[in-house]
Formats: sequence, structure tokens, C-alpha cells
Amino acid sequence: IAFFNKMEETYINIPYHIKHYIFGDLNARLHGRRDNEEDAIGENVFGKEIDYIYKKAGDENILNRDLLVSLLVRCGYKIMNAFFEKSPTNK
Repeated sequence: IAFFNKMEETYINIPYHIKHYIFGDLNARLHGRRDNEEDAIGENVFGKEIDYIYKKAGDENILNRDLLVSLLVRCGYKIMNAFFEKSPTNK
């Protein structure tokens, strides 16, 4: 949780007119997209689908996912590779 809080604190302190990006492995598997996550996550998400997220609520992997998505929504970020269609061999 501290990591995502620090990320948000850093975001808040960047002047609005400066473009910024986050790259890297944030240790979060999306598995699907909830109805309220369309702005942050595109429709091209792969994983175990949305039902898995609800079944595993409270699991550490799902907690990391939810912390990341919450940060994305609050700060207006997007997971860009989920907005582009992938070929079946690249999923």
C-alpha cells in the first residue's frame, strides 16, 4: 500500500503542464475489467476474466491489482497496452 501511496504523492507533486509516464512491472495482473474501470483499462485485457477477481477478493494479487487500478483512476492514468487489440499468438 505504501508503494501506491508514494506513487500518488509523486503524481500530485508533478506540475500539470509536464507530461509524465509510468513504465515498469507494478506486480499487478488485471485478469479483467470491472464496469467502472473503462477509463483506465481498455477492453483488450487478458487473464482469468472478471469472475476470478470477485472470487479471489482479498488475495494479495487482487489487492495489488485493485491498488493499481485505484491509482490509475484517481490520477487519470491508463494501462495503454489494454487499449490495443493483440493477435491470438501475442496474448
